[in-house]
Amino acid sequence: MVEKPLYLKDNLSKAGDDMATMSDVAKLAGVSRATVSIVINGQASERKIPDDTCHKVWQAVRKLNYMPNVNARRIKDTEETEPTVALLWPSDFRIAYMDQFLLSAVQELTKVKNTCSLVVRPYTSGRLEEEFGLFRKGIYNGFIIGAAALSDIEALDRKEFPVPVIVINRHTQKHSCVSSNVKMMADKAIELFRQRGYKRIGMIAGTTSAMTDEQVALMKAAAANADIELREEDIIYGPSHYVDGGIAEARKYCRKKDRPKALFCDSDYMALGFLHECRKHGLNCPEDYELLSVGLFADDIAANQNPSLSTITIPLEEMASSAVRLVLDEIYHRSASRTEILCDPQLHIRETMHG
Repeated sequence: MVEKPLYLKDNLSKAGDDMATMSDVAKLAGVSRATVSIVINGQASERKIPDDTCHKVWQAVRKLNYMPNVNARRIKDTEETEPTVALLWPSDFRIAYMDQFLLSAVQELTKVKNTCSLVVRPYTSGRLEEEFGLFRKGIYNGFIIGAAALSDIEALDRKEFPVPVIVINRHTQKHSCVSSNVKMMADKAIELFRQRGYKRIGMIAGTTSAMTDEQVALMKAAAANADIELREEDIIYGPSHYVDGGIAEARKYCRKKDRPKALFCDSDYMALGFLHECRKHGLNCPEDYELLSVGLFADDIAANQNPSLSTITIPLEEMASSAVRLVLDEIYHRSASRTEILCDPQLHIRETMHG
């Protein structure tokens, strides 16, 4: 553990004084400088560079902590020396969560003397691969990627990049990630239901996907360990994880004759739609059922709903701060090892759980 963060501004010149060059990488990998350039610029497939050659190049890149001279390309005619990090976020309903993440990221940068410029770039969920050209053009020194779809994660794991890539709240094989501890989330939710004396619960799960399936599996396992039933017929799916999804799932719930009286909802936006639609059908929370939701938006928003929303909150502020620290450390001191940081969710009991 270092006492001083690796990414403080006075380390910039030191990091650059003995920085490895493309020629050093070529020498260590036993290839030409041109081959190194082709590989790190993502042109290996079209130029028919063998996989084993690419592997040698990336091994040399990691061993030498080689970083392309991004700053030189980006700021050729200025005296600017600060790196630029791109925050990539999908341009769908999840943009509503970005403000909280972005605020915490900016606050973290303020703590470290504004040693980084942060640029927000939207992308289309499921089509992140279309942005991969940005990763190799020398425009940005690093990337933080939020709310990636499973297909985006699969695309990331097929690629190597010459700059650090930090993925938020998703698991990747090749790149560093900062995530909420989803197993702890499931365990805390089930423990709360157990303390309330429930032997059967339901789940408002949103769209069917690999990520939803993981959350369902964790909830099932935690429920089984606590001797609580989470029946397949009590897991309600819908068209989205947004308000419209909650409305659709509420209609399904209200049509059920044998309804579970305790519900875990996989999104606070879904929870808002669910509560509203249930009221229209004469079911009120917490009188007729209790509800606990995953929390993504700010606590004061959840606390000021009617009824106030009980949440187990994904710690976006901590995740943002950790991501900023991690990407800056990797920019200046890139290592071959992948880092994974888990942040603990927080439980907030409010009116929807008789709080």
